[in-house]
Amino acid sequence: MTPPPSRSLRLRPGVILAVLVVLVWFVIPAAAPRAMVFGASLGMLSMLAGLAGALATLVWWLAFSRAPWLDRIAAPVLMALAVLATRQIVHPSISNAGMGMMLYLFAAPVLSVALVAWALATRRLSATPRRAWMAVVSLVAVAPFALLRTGGIDGDGNSDLHWRWTMTPEERLLASGNDLPGAPAAPAARPEPSAAA
Repeated sequence: MTPPPSRSLRLRPGVILAVLVVLVWFVIPAAAPRAMVFGASLGMLSMLAGLAGALATLVWWLAFSRAPWLDRIAAPVLMALAVLATRQIVHPSISNAGMGMMLYLFAAPVLSVALVAWALATRRLSATPRRAWMAVVSLVAVAPFALLRTGGIDGDGNSDLHWRWTMTPEERLLASGNDLPGAPAAPAARPEPSAAA
């Protein structure tokens, strides 16, 4: 191990941003999944807030972190490569959802938190192992998306995520077979009015 550089990383803003991303992206929507704020679903707002937090984290990393320039450039490049590699193995419902943007939209907040966690955990390592861990953390952060599929968006604007190997609602309906509703009954014929009346 080598001693840390004379100008240590400025981690506090990144940690604050990561905590905010975790709160708005994961914790608050899990606590109130059906909540509405100003007429918009909390799920949709949390996604937008998570993306804003990811963008703010990227700005912190590139402009204010005091990391070596090679690390500042390498981290976003490795994250982008990790997402592109993961896109090759995710379920088609993920890779095609949101006009092909779902994986990118969901991976950005996760990768921003992973970047801060990596910077915090490896700040005392020398350059080579720190950069190797950067690649590993980027891949590990997006790998869970390969285990998921989506059934779309529910009525509240929340993503309907399930494990990749579970049955879709359509498959469950088709598998139940006998529970399918029958054809509607034909309406009863009305007697013709008599001509004498």
